[in-house]
Amino acid sequence: MADLPDFVIPGSKGTCPHCGARVVFAAQKSWDLPLQRVDEDEDVPITSGVDLHAVSCPGCNGFVLDFVWWNQDMYSNEQIVTKAVRAYPAARNASRPREVPDNLWKIFDEARGVARISSSAGAMLARACLQQILRAQGLAGHTLDEEIKAAENDARVTSSLRKKLHMVRVVGNYAAHPAAGGPESMLVVEPGEVEAALATLEEAFDVFYVRPAQDEQLLAAVNAKLVAANKSPIT
Repeated sequence: MADLPDFVIPGSKGTCPHCGARVVFAAQKSWDLPLQRVDEDEDVPITSGVDLHAVSCPGCNGFVLDFVWWNQDMYSNEQIVTKAVRAYPAARNASRPREVPDNLWKIFDEARGVARISSSAGAMLARACLQQILRAQGLAGHTLDEEIKAAENDARVTSSLRKKLHMVRVVGNYAAHPAAGGPESMLVVEPGEVEAALATLEEAFDVFYVRPAQDEQLLAAVNAKLVAANKSPIT
């Protein structure tokens, strides 16, 4: 059976939300609540339902519960999933990588928390977090635009990240600066935009902090092996 990342099915493969292992979920129980309604435009009955999928991880024995909404296609008789919601366990926020400074992660975590209530406020904090990240890397300028341009010339910055830095700045500007044409012309920050900005910050943490630390650890391990073999270390 193909992987279904949006919800679990007994006997299907997936990533356990408890231990993070890739497993085949063991079946516990599935409850099916069939429903019946009529399409007002076509005047034909439509069968739909809500399933509760209950599975467990064979590795850590953690339970996973998903609600799954579906409609039954009147021609093919196939059940088409329309919505899925994780009932248990609750989604957990990613924890701070040990390589990322606590003061920078606190700004990011605050932006992430505020974004659940206000996309505009989350976008403004994401913009501020990006500026602090760049300044901590010595990529200074009079404005965030100048700091981003300095980052674009930094060899560590990947092409993927380079394209997204200005997006964080622009989306943050939607809410940070008043529109010239008044309130009627203001651009509204959409939830998807602030999520993209937050994902860009995580990518920046990876580029500036996580990967360099991993590279240093790998080089140190290789050099230790070379020295033990009476060979010259890599410099």
